[in-house]
Amino acid sequence: MRPPKLMIVGEAAGYRGNRFTGIPFTSEYMLLNHAFFKGKGFAPSSNRPQPCREASACIVWETFDLISEPFLLWGMVPFHPHKPGKPLSNRAPTRPEVEAGMEFFRDMRRMFPQAKLIAAGRVAERMLAAGDFVHTAVRHPSHGGKADFQRGVLSVAQSSGLRG
Repeated sequence: MRPPKLMIVGEAAGYRGNRFTGIPFTSEYMLLNHAFFKGKGFAPSSNRPQPCREASACIVWETFDLISEPFLLWGMVPFHPHKPGKPLSNRAPTRPEVEAGMEFFRDMRRMFPQAKLIAAGRVAERMLAAGDFVHTAVRHPSHGGKADFQRGVLSVAQSSGLRG
């Protein structure tokens, strides 16, 4: 397998995606319906009647369908921070969670030093900047950010020679 050329970095695992799949920006719906995963034996991990869907996941995977190079998806906090007693919620990560996440990120970065870093959203951007990581910031794909996110990622890909 070829090493990733791009690494999209988000803030933390979300309750509709990574919480169930273990893969940032990837929901059960994507595992069951996206061509990348089809026929590889993935099954839902929740007990919901319909697979959990996450808008950001759909946008991220749709964007990478336009790039033929390997990529990596990562959350600065790779665990799902949720409100106490409410596992199907999201909350901002605490400082200790961010610090622990930064250690995981440093390990990931050492494994894939050649990947261009793209911070998806302001929180990921601040986290990468605090760690002195060279990166490009793009708008997070959620809440109306699809077009700006796609433009930003495709611009990085093109300037890196990853898209014609």
